Amino acid sequence: VWRGGFDPGASIRLAVPEPRDQGDGDLLTDIGENYALMVGDEAKAGSAKLHESADIDGTRFAYDVHADGFWQVHRRAPMVLPDHVLRCVRALLDGHPHATVWDLYSGAGLFPLPLAKKAADTVHMLSVEGSKPAVRQARENLTRAGIDTVEAHSGDVARALRFVPRHLAHPDVVVLDPPRAGARAAVCRRIAESGAHGVVY
Repeated sequence: VWRGGFDPGASIRLAVPEPRDQGDGDLLTDIGENYALMVGDEAKAGSAKLHESADIDGTRFAYDVHADGFWQVHRRAPMVLPDHVLRCVRALLDGHPHATVWDLYSGAGLFPLPLAKKAADTVHMLSVEGSKPAVRQARENLTRAGIDTVEAHSGDVARALRFVPRHLAHPDVVVLDPPRAGARAAVCRRIAESGAHGVVY
């Protein structure tokens, strides 16, 4: 897919979504243009926007993700992690038909889509992510899925939690998937003060 051309020391990344509907053709045919080869910050081949899909709790969810954005690396993770999180959230809700959920460090919306559709009969969500392109992508993914009960905010998570809309201020459950540095004290304090019944980390 690429014949080279880079300066010594350059960062080279290849992002290839798992072809979940792989047919009888070869792998390159199944992938088509749904890949990105980045040298530094520049796309050298493929597409700037990648199409991902995940079968979660019996439903296929579709996601668009920027080529330089974050997505789960392991090919099964986009299905296994949301399935597990969904089971945990349902257990915490204990059959309650209405839920308010926070999803912090939410990326392009891997968890909000299945949670908004399947965690309870009625789910209202706040999702917060630091990357503006990821939040734009999450909003597009939510809109395409017909979900209008998630407010997706971009910015520093600790700061965003100081200005939560009143109707979302008291979550039943908080889901968070922070980077390796963790959630930090200010976010943890705000979660503790929120009155949530449970946290899924």
